[in-house]
This record gives sequence, structure tokens and C-alpha cells, in this order.
Amino acid sequence: MHTSAPPIGKSMGSPNSGRDECDKQSDKSLHTGSAVPAISQQEGVDRTSEPPPVHISDSDKRALRRLVNSSVSQDELPSLITTIVSNVKPTDIAKCLEGADDAQTFIDTIDQTLETTRFALAIRRKCVKSLYKVCAGHSLLPRSLHFELPGNTMGEVKYRCGSADVLQRECGGREVAIKALRPRDLSLETMTNRFCKEVITWKSLQHPNVLPLLGVIMTGNQFAMVSEWMKSGNIKEFTAVHQDFNRFELLADVAKGLMHMHSQGMVHGDLKGANILVDGNGHACLADFGLLTIVSDVTNITCSNSFLEGGTCRWMGPELFNPEKFGLKDCRPTKASDCYALGMVVYEVLSGQVPFHRHRDYSVVVKVSEGERPERPQGAKGPWFGDDIWNLLRHCWEASPNDRPRIKDVLDLLDRVSGSWTPPPQTITNPQTATSSTSELEASSEDSSDEGRVPSDEVGTVGAESLVRQQRALEGAAEKERLPALLQVMFEWMDNQKALNAAPFLFFVDLSLHNRYLPSLRTFFYLPDEV
Repeated sequence: MHTSAPPIGKSMGSPNSGRDECDKQSDKSLHTGSAVPAISQQEGVDRTSEPPPVHISDSDKRALRRLVNSSVSQDELPSLITTIVSNVKPTDIAKCLEGADDAQTFIDTIDQTLETTRFALAIRRKCVKSLYKVCAGHSLLPRSLHFELPGNTMGEVKYRCGSADVLQRECGGREVAIKALRPRDLSLETMTNRFCKEVITWKSLQHPNVLPLLGVIMTGNQFAMVSEWMKSGNIKEFTAVHQDFNRFELLADVAKGLMHMHSQGMVHGDLKGANILVDGNGHACLADFGLLTIVSDVTNITCSNSFLEGGTCRWMGPELFNPEKFGLKDCRPTKASDCYALGMVVYEVLSGQVPFHRHRDYSVVVKVSEGERPERPQGAKGPWFGDDIWNLLRHCWEASPNDRPRIKDVLDLLDRVSGSWTPPPQTITNPQTATSSTSELEASSEDSSDEGRVPSDEVGTVGAESLVRQQRALEGAAEKERLPALLQVMFEWMDNQKALNAAPFLFFVDLSLHNRYLPSLRTFFYLPDEV
């Protein structure tokens, strides 16, 4: 049974033309009093010490005042904005804005100008950073992003991932996905900062291969982002169902989206199959920008804070585990670490398995740090890994970040391979014998514990439909050799509900079937030895 999120509080927003009924907005102003409390009013924030001085010249103050007073023509705006963001630090801009009205005017002006003006890359970066600093500092967002949902709940929780719940509901005749952040042990100030950064940077990334942001909900202590619900699921789920689909074309889409992000001075930081969705036209879109980083952001990042907590080690380059070894000051994600992750995504999509699928997270960190990489698949998956592709992956996985290729080079090869691709011959695999390597998993004492267990959404489990289809395709198989109906139901439930552990359902399986299918269950769901 799905659970529902808490009721939505009082919404903030103002009219925004061009949206359908799902996005109709109220005439309320975007004021901290009716939305998120102002940072200065939040609990747990020390306001006793003197604030640091604001460094801004009189001429820049006048320029900022002209902007918020709307005393400048549309033609002058780009030049005025360039002057302000070039001369004044984003935090100083936030401090100089007097009250919510001035801050809202600044936010909306920058937001609208970014939509219509082609700034130089360096200036665009400064605009985006200034925008999210002002948003976070005043607990406000662009009016263009306000999203009001009818009804009093946000919908059903479909997935729980990291620090957020993903909900689904119908809105104005279409399905939308709502990513609602969970507060955890963070202060409201920290939550506001992280939310504003993710929202503003995501909104600035408009590209066919980047999931569009439809709007946000920011009321009280509720932070949520709204996007279209992708019925095809993520790239792993899509390719498991559509096994004849040109996977190189999907991977080229991923490279295009990533190249666009890099061209805007941003890195993804958490690229993996689960964060790549497939739209209704069969195109891949990058999603989940909680770890997205602006390259020029000088904020110090250590391996103990949010990046490493949120990132997934199977897709992370060795420099993110031990930056000092590679002459780096911190474990901040980079374009090179995105390239490494892209190589792992290629491996994941073509093989149908997550990198190092036989090992737990803690042992993966050790193996990657010692120079180990995934082995080249053989057998049924072999045709996907021609020499060109395998050499590309080895290049992406170079230990030194400087030795890895540009994303454009990766895209060029994927496009070339995609153009000459033909579907590989179908291979029927018996689910009972598809786990010949299970003993290898159980033989490793270091990997047999529950610690660091890979959740089912990271294991690339085969869906129930595929299992049943393969089983029934075995011509001449005796009826007693078919997958029992009860076990089919269990697989279907696990696939549909995205449950993280199959153990409770083994009690419903006859003892003889339990013994017979235990190797398969252990492989598919990473069950501990004692189950």
C-alpha cells in the first residue's frame, strides 16, 4: 500500500501565463511570511555575532538600485546585470537587497533575462550563482517556478531514494512526478540553501536530454520539485523491457545531455542509470540534480559531506575517494569524474548490471582505489562490447582524471556505433541456470555480510515479465520445470513495488521451491546467506 505525503500548506505564487490548468497560480505575492520563513527567523541560526562587512562600491549600489527599481530599459538590462554580477559577490548582492520586495524583483529580473539573453559563459555562471544565493538568502524563488497542485495532498509515494521521496499524481490531465525532500537532521537554513541551488541550476539547464523542471512547491518546511512523470521509467528499466532497442542511441542522448551541462559550466556529480529517465519518444533525459555543482563554485567540499553521502561509489572515479593522491584539494565532482561515471553508465546499460555487481559498496571503494575496473562481459552480452566500445570504456576509466576523454569524443564514438548497430541475436536463458556464478558471490567472505548491501534498485534485477517470458520460451521443458506461479507472483510484486528485500516473501514459498530457487533469489536480490 502506498503512503501519502503530508497535506500541502499555503502556497506562494503569482500568475504566470502560458501554463495549463495544472500550473494555474494565485495572486499571492512570493513573500517569506506566507512561504518559507526568512533565514533570519529560523531556529538554530546564530545571529549574535556581527555579520561580515559587505564589499560593494557606490556605483555598484546605484546599479543594483536601478535594477530593483525597474528604472532601466530591456535593452540596457543585459549590460547592467553583467556589471553587477561581475563586480559584486553573490552573497553581498543578497545582503544589499532591502527586504523581500527588492529581492523578488531582482530574482524575477535575472530569471527572465537568463531566458531571453545569451550571456557569455562566465557571466551566465555568475548570474546563476547570484540568483540562487539571493533565493536562499531571502527564502524566495522566481515566480515563474511556482506550481500549485489541486487538492490537499501531493500524491502517492512511489520511490524513496537518498534524501527525497518521489511521488506520482495526476494534475490537469497528465501525470507528474514530485520529488519531495526529507528534512533529515538538517537545519531549515541548510535545507533552503540546498533546495534553492538545485532548483535554480536545474531550471537553467534547458535541453532535450535534460528532464524539464515544471515548477516547485516551497511552503513551510516542505520542499518539492515537479517534473513530468516518465512512464517508461529509468534507462535500466526501459532496456530490460525493450531488449531490442538501440542502446547506443540512448547512451548518445546521455552524452548529449552531459555535454550541454558541461558547456554551461556545470557537472552532474551523480550520474548513474537510476538517474537517467526515458521519455515517451524513447529519448534519454538526465535527472536528479541534487549533487549538481557549478564548476566555478569555490565552496570547499570534503569527502565527508553531502557529495560523498549522496554519490554512489560504483560510478565514482578513484580521485573522489582519495583526492590527495591525484593532487586535488577536495573530492568535488568534475567534468572528468562525470566522464568516468558516463563510462560506468555505458557498461551498466549494455551489460544490464551495475558495475561490480558481485561486490558490496565498501569493497568497491577498495577495488577502484587499487586500480580494478569491471571485466569485459562475455557470452550473451559480448556482442554489445566490441573493441571500439571496450577501448572507450577503458579510456573513460583511466585513473588520472587528465587522461580521460572529452564528452564530445565519447559522443562521437557512440553516434558512430549507433549508426551501424543491428540487433544482436536473441539468447534464451533459463532462470534456474542463469546463476552459475552465484557460488563466486557466496565464496567471498568479505562480501557476504549485510553491510553495504546493494538495494534492489541498484542491482539491475530482471523483471518478472522477462523471467516468465524466458521460461515459457524453453520449448520441450517439462511442466514441473516451469517457474512456479507463486514465485512468479513474488517476482512481479518485487518488480512493481521496488521493494528492497525479498526475504519476507520466502516464507510463502514451499520449502522445496525455496531450496531449489535460493541461488536465483540470492543473485537477483542479494539475500544474506542465512535466509
